Amino acid sequence: LNELGMQVADLEPGLRSQLGLGASIEGVVVQSIHPRGRSHRAGLQPGDVIVRANRKPVRNVDGLKAIVTESADELLLRIRRGDARLFVVL
Repeated sequence: LNELGMQVADLEPGLRSQLGLGASIEGVVVQSIHPRGRSHRAGLQPGDVIVRANRKPVRNVDGLKAIVTESADELLLRIRRGDARLFVVL
């Protein structure tokens, strides 16, 4: 998702284990953030798990891309960061 200044990946089993996430958690994990991108300015961090975008569940990278494509100006993300649940607006 270069237009948002971040790279994301599907939650594969190895990644789930590394992040301490159960099998019931769906979403995509932020792998990297461009230092001058919208995601960086909004406070996203590598390792954040995006679980919802514009109040719709995110199950994989393609699903997130579809939501981004259909969104207007702003994008509301629900993320998991460790044990915390946060909202971020891009």
